[in-house]
This record gives sequence, C-alpha cells and structure tokens, in this order.
Amino acid sequence: MSTFFPAFPVGGGVILIAFFLVLNTVAQGQQLDGVQLCGTEEPAQNLLPPSESLDHCFTVQTIFDNCTKIWLRVNIHFFLDDNCEGTLDPLGNETISPEKAYEVAESLINSANDRLENNREQWNQVPWGVLLDQTRYCVPFRYLLSGVYVHCSTTATNTSASQLNSFFQANFGVNVSSEYNCYIAEYVGSSTGVAALSGNRLAVENFAPGNFNHEMGHCLNLEHSWAEDFVSDTPEIRFDYDFNCDGDVDDTFSSPGIGKEKDRQCYVYFYDTHFPLPPPIDYNGDGVVDIQDPCDPDLPCLPYPCCQWEYNNNNIMAYSSYIDCCSAYTKGQILRALDHLSTETVCEFIEDITDTCHPPKANAAILPFENADDCNYCLHFEHSMNETWYLLEFLEGANLVHSTGWVNEQVGVYCISQSVKFPNQYDNGFQGGHTYTAKLTVENDCGDAETRELAFTLPVLSCVSDVPPFDFKDLAPNPFLNNFTYEYETSETGNLKIWLISLSDRNNAELIAEETDLQPGVYQQTKSTVALQSGVYALVAQFNGGIYSINLVKS
Repeated sequence: MSTFFPAFPVGGGVILIAFFLVLNTVAQGQQLDGVQLCGTEEPAQNLLPPSESLDHCFTVQTIFDNCTKIWLRVNIHFFLDDNCEGTLDPLGNETISPEKAYEVAESLINSANDRLENNREQWNQVPWGVLLDQTRYCVPFRYLLSGVYVHCSTTATNTSASQLNSFFQANFGVNVSSEYNCYIAEYVGSSTGVAALSGNRLAVENFAPGNFNHEMGHCLNLEHSWAEDFVSDTPEIRFDYDFNCDGDVDDTFSSPGIGKEKDRQCYVYFYDTHFPLPPPIDYNGDGVVDIQDPCDPDLPCLPYPCCQWEYNNNNIMAYSSYIDCCSAYTKGQILRALDHLSTETVCEFIEDITDTCHPPKANAAILPFENADDCNYCLHFEHSMNETWYLLEFLEGANLVHSTGWVNEQVGVYCISQSVKFPNQYDNGFQGGHTYTAKLTVENDCGDAETRELAFTLPVLSCVSDVPPFDFKDLAPNPFLNNFTYEYETSETGNLKIWLISLSDRNNAELIAEETDLQPGVYQQTKSTVALQSGVYALVAQFNGGIYSINLVKS
C-alpha cells in the first residue's frame, strides 16, 4: 500500500519531500522490483524567486538556449558504526568496503550526470491536457563531487534519514552555504530518499542515479509532476480505479492489500519486460486472487489503467520505475530549476559555468580508521573529478619533503610506505610522529587547475608479522671487525633481498645489496667488512613483502 506521510515543516519552513519504495499495489502484497514512490508532506507552494532577484550570476534563457553547463558542488557522506566498521550500504544488503567510499561516490555522481546528459523526451502528455512536446531537451546543470566524508557514528547509522535537517545536516553538513550535502542513510519505513525543497541537503538510501536526481530535483525547486508543480508541460497522471468492481471508488483496502481506490498512479507498465504477464490482483490481501488478469478482467471489472502506456510517466519528478533508465526533464522544469539556480544565494553553489572543459576538482581525505599497522599510511586523493594531470607535494612547515612531479593521469590512493633502508621509518624522508601537509593540484585539458591541502600526522610504525616467514637466527661477532657471519631461516618459498646500511651515514648508504630466490630452509653467509668505517649498521632483509632488520656495530 502506498503511504503518504503527514506534513511537517522544517528548517524555517523549508519542505522536506520523501521518496518512497512502494509495495506491489496489485499482487498479493509483493514488492515490485525497482519501483519507487515519494510523498510530500504539505500542499505545494510556489517557491519561484521574485523576478527582481533572477539572473544574478547568469541569464537563464541564454544558458537554456545554448545548454551551457552549470556545475554544482555536491558532498557525499557515508556512515559507519563508532568502531569504524560496517558497510557503505546503509541497508546492509551489500558488503561495500569503507575503502571504496570515493569510488562509490564518484560512480553515483557520474551515473547521475549520465542521466542528465541523456535526458529523454516526456512521454504521454496529450491525454492529460498539456501540449504535445516530444523534444529531448538538453539539461544544462551537472554535479561535481566536491568532497567525500566517512563518519564513524553509531548514532547516525541508527537515525532515520527523515531527520535530514535536525540531525544529519546539523551534525555533519560541510560548507552548507556553498555545497549541497547528500547523506547516504536509511529512511526507516518505505522511503528511499528525502530532500529539502529549494534546500541544500538530501538523503538517499541506495545508489540509484534516478533516486539521486529526483531528490536533487527537489533541491532545485521542482515539485512532484503528478500534482500542482507550477510547470505547464508536466503531466498530472492520476486516476481512480474500482478494484472490487462494486460500482464506486470509495473503498480502501488495508495492507497488504492495494490501498485506496482513489487518486492512484502507475509505477510500471504491466507489459514491461520486468513483468511479461500482468500480475493478478488480490485487492483485500486475504491471499485469494480476486482478478486473475487485470488487463483483461471479467465484467463488470474494467481493465486496469497501468496496462496502457498513456498512464505511465517517465518524468524525473514522478513516481516511476523509469526514472533510472529513461527519465525526462521538460522545458518548463529546466527553466524553473535555472531560475532557482540564478538567484544570488544559490549561485554560491556553482563551481563553474563553462562550454569547454569540465572543471577539475581536487579531493583529499584520510579515512577515519587509517593507521600504519600494515606498514602503509594511505591518503585518498582518488576520484578527484575531470583532471588529466596532477601534482602531489608534501611539505613539513615550509619545507618540501617529497613531490611526485606532474603526472599525466588521474590521481589515486597514495600510500606512504615503510622504508627498506630504515625499517623504523618511512620512505622518501617521512618520519613517524611528524606533521605534514599534502598539497594536491589537479589540472584539466584546458589548463584549469584547483589545489587542495590536507594536514596529517604520520603514526609511528608498529607493523609486525604475527608469524614471520623470515627470521635472523644468529649474527657474530657483534661488534665485528673485519668480517661477520649471519644465519637466517625461511619457512616458505620466496624472493630475498639483503642490504647492509650504515646508520651512522646520514644518507643511509647501501653497502651490500643482494637478491636471491629461496626455498624454505636455514642459510648462512659471511661478509668481509675490511673496507667499512667504524660505526653502527643495520642488516636489512626484505622477504615476500615483509621487512626484517638487525643492528650491528663495527669497532
């Protein structure tokens, strides 16, 4: 049964509009695959900005006529439990590693942009009293991934997305006056999403691009198209249907029946490939099929309207399973959204307006559960958007510690790893316990660039293998003079590299460097050290990815 939640004003009168997943309205209370529904809590209001405030940062008609792209900043937020464990899927249906946060966020934004790029014509307008217009209008706005955030909060994972403003935006919103914030959170109940009408926040509980675009549509001041939405070219497809064929449409059948007979709409065409045969109707939910074939019922029952294409709607702001595959924004909806975006306050959410290259966006983060237990400390620069070059620099104070130089590709995860030369420290001069600034600069094909900085403190290395496959058994003499002998054991087949490194030399010079493939066993080597200066040394072994060392002294 479809459910419409009662109205409640939030955030100074801003309306929250929720997107619902509908139970099968016609067949034994079963769920229709991919069918979605949303409900509004108050009568729609005309929230178009006053005419004197329009065209603040662009001219609406010029943008529409040329389809110049307007890029809107969006932050994506994920939630784990307090211990930073769990899945990025708020419903728990999929096990998605938290390390995949950037990848999932970029995939959602890119998929949503693909739907905007491939806007479809509006279906079935003529029967509903609007002008026929089968044009595929170009949608000018696009989304730009501005930031990805992973929060470890059991309270958040247990809070319904219906608390969009009072909880999620209040506690986790980032740059709320210039970036839209999208929360990946469960809506307890049948909803799959919620948004603030003409607002700066939304929540979705799945990764369907149509769901995201629908809720962003509300943020852009678009109402549901099946009701009064102040747009003249959207079809208001609603109908009444006498399910029990008693001559009136005044009945309501409780769940798991079909609900109200009045004010219905279609979520899917019954002859769609998902439904090769129309489902039978159990209208009162008693387990007995009342109408075997709703498209060809026995008299006095009439065919169910959803057996006809003209009752099915693909508008992005409709209740429809078609918004993921073939959604439509009409000309009126596009102009209304542009009017909203052109106002002075909303213009602050625009990253760029461009006809040429897509704007680059530098993203940088350290996931909250990152540590160096695996001998690596990883920074997530991946899935910055639209760049073809990147430069990654690390500074300690004003001093440059390390630089990748300009690299002709998209930036990815960058891990600062344990040093082979100096096992208790990191490669490239990084030191545990020191604070650094990572400076990421990204550039697109047009030479447009953006830089983001990220400060972090490297933890002291503490990575130890529980059962190491390599072990130094003995080293003698120590201190040594003209030679020393060392013995080691391997418990598995692998590649061994051995270095002798001077710890007294600030450059950590490699005095011995050897490599060999080994079978399990015990081995012994003797090294001449006549030419070595007195001082402290480290004998370092790298075996199958693990690093092992032992210190020794020449007297």
